[in-house]
Amino acid sequence: MGIVEGCQEYRKAREAASFLIMLKNHETIISAKNKSHLA
Repeated sequence: MGIVEGCQEYRKAREAASFLIMLKNHETIISAKNKSHLA
């Protein structure tokens, strides 16, 4: 595997990780809103 391929894989992994973090934060915000509605 060359340097260019490695950079592309690294970028893909970072994008996937940041996307997952964004989703997780979104879920946390939604559940917090739901809890405040129930309270």
